[in-house]
Amino acid sequence: MPKASVRTAYKKFLLKHEYIQLELDEHEQELAMRKEKFSAVYNEVYEELPEDFRAAIDAKNFQVSQAPIPTPDEAAAAPSEDATRSDLKNLYKKIARQTHPDKYECVEDKEIKEEKAKLFQQAKEFYEEGNWVELQRIAKSLEIKIPKPTPNQVRYIKDSIQSMQGRIKQIVETTAWKWYDCPDEEKKPYMVSYFHAVLEHPS
Repeated sequence: MPKASVRTAYKKFLLKHEYIQLELDEHEQELAMRKEKFSAVYNEVYEELPEDFRAAIDAKNFQVSQAPIPTPDEAAAAPSEDATRSDLKNLYKKIARQTHPDKYECVEDKEIKEEKAKLFQQAKEFYEEGNWVELQRIAKSLEIKIPKPTPNQVRYIKDSIQSMQGRIKQIVETTAWKWYDCPDEEKKPYMVSYFHAVLEHPS
């Protein structure tokens, strides 16, 4: 890929990454709200069920809780391509030089010390995760010059976008999400159907 094309692709996918990240954050927040409301109606309908039905549900839920945690779907897995380790390491070192707590040991402004310490810790975590997108974001906030983008970094950003899109797809397929979209008069019948589905589902 020509250098100009790499730079263009890098900028384009970085902007798309930022947008999809906002979409994912919004979906995660919405899911938390929907799960809370789903749980309230779940408990309400559960108490109205016959005792033997509740006992069967409890037994089924216990079986599920003891089952191995399934492997995440490939679409929602972590990005398969890291930015090159040398790029990550060099950028992390530049950030560390500006944010290491030892550099601010004699600084009296507590707010500045805490801010730099937080950035240093975040950068360390992103470096260890191989998260180029967030590491370069911290570098930009510190006005550190970002190295010329590479095809590997473009692939990493594309994989990260695909991972987030996979997570969004998972969210909108959850029972709580679909239940919340039902008309109010259908929410309780939907919940009863959900209980029956839990019993019929293989452990």
